[in-house]
Order: sequence, then structure tokens, then C-alpha cells
Amino acid sequence: MLEASIRSIAHIQEGLTYQTELMTAPAKVYKEWFSDIKKEASETPSLQPIQYWEPPKELYEITTIDQLMDTLDSEELSITHPLTDKGIQRFAQDWKPLLV
Repeated sequence: MLEASIRSIAHIQEGLTYQTELMTAPAKVYKEWFSDIKKEASETPSLQPIQYWEPPKELYEITTIDQLMDTLDSEELSITHPLTDKGIQRFAQDWKPLLV
């Protein structure tokens, strides 16, 4: 589910309540929200650090769109993720009745 036109922290909190998968908001709202989270985090020592994704070295060697497409077709490099695939399928299913 995509939540757009967020204008306040209350909108973000409501989206989280409804388990929104993707949100778009102005930077100002994100900054306000993250400052609130930082305050809560300093009071909650149980938070775990996030492990960031590192692209494979092969990705840096690709310089043209043809190389990218060949690499994807050969399955040497996979840019898929089960949750992304699931989200795209849900999005398409939600919109399909409106487009037919």
C-alpha cells in the first residue's frame, strides 16, 4: 500500500497503523518524525542497528544499459527481492480493476 500526500507526523503514524508499505512526504515531515524517533530511541536501549545493503562489486563494472540487461538476463546479478516482488504484485492487483 502506498501512502502519499503526507503532511504531518499524524499522517505517518496513521499509515503505520494501517501497515502502509511505502510513504512519500516532504523532507520537513521526515525530519520532524526522525527527531521524535531519536528522542524515543535514547529512552529505548533495545533498538538494533540497521545493516545497510552493499552492492556487489560486479555492479560497479557495468557501464552501459546493454551490459546491465545482459547481466540481468544471465542471472549473474539479481536485483529482485521477495518483498519488492510481492509489493509490485499487490500494487498491480489493486490497480488492475481500474485500468480494465
